Amino acid sequence: MQTTVNTAARRRKVLRSVVKYWPFYIMALPGIVYLIINNYLPLAGLQVAFKRFNYGKGIWDSPWNGLQNFEFLFTSNNAWRIIRNTLLYNLAFIFAGIVVGVTVAIFLNEIRQKRALKVYQTGILLPYLMSMVIVSYLAYVFLSPNTGVVNGLLRRLGSSGVNWYSEPKYWPFLLVFIQLWKNLGFNMILYYSSIISFSQDYYEAAELDGCTPNQMFWKITIPLIRPILVYVMITSMIGAPAVPEGSPSSEYRAMPALRPMT
Repeated sequence: MQTTVNTAARRRKVLRSVVKYWPFYIMALPGIVYLIINNYLPLAGLQVAFKRFNYGKGIWDSPWNGLQNFEFLFTSNNAWRIIRNTLLYNLAFIFAGIVVGVTVAIFLNEIRQKRALKVYQTGILLPYLMSMVIVSYLAYVFLSPNTGVVNGLLRRLGSSGVNWYSEPKYWPFLLVFIQLWKNLGFNMILYYSSIISFSQDYYEAAELDGCTPNQMFWKITIPLIRPILVYVMITSMIGAPAVPEGSPSSEYRAMPALRPMT
């Protein structure tokens, strides 16, 4: 009996809370719907890892095959190479993003002209707002063997140019550079907003004590932005990008490139 009374009291309390705060629930409704559609409904696609996927039949009608896909992965001759590339590429993306992002944020903090600062911020952030499809087309504009900007400059300097899409040795650097260029803006904003929030008293006191700019960077700036560094590192590992399957050689392919034939 007591349990029934407690349950009814809890229900009334929840109902009163919903009635009291209903405007906030209405405001949160679009975000909740988006979260369910974009983050939870796609989880049903995880079953494809345990199926012999057939494009004609789709995910739901493809036959189950247990752990055969995982057996195919770990018994493949290229399994170690692909896992190694996935890890190393993403470590390079994360490390380069942190180093360059912090450096650019510090440089921006030294700019005193507001108009120039806005121009630089917009130019650095713009690639982040582009889709990866647009970024890949921009890369092709520069790297096209026949009409690319880079080969055009090389030919003017007397070189015959480089067929970038047929030379695997350049792609470890190109992939890191393109990924860094695209995502630098977001990381830069996080670091820059953190740096401009620091009290200048720390730097003024350090300057009076005779500290050099290098010492202030390592002893003041880095410790103060450490929480942001940890946050960016964690979110980068969670959302670590997959290396494009179109890399010129299997030597540089990452995890998505390996799958059994249907």
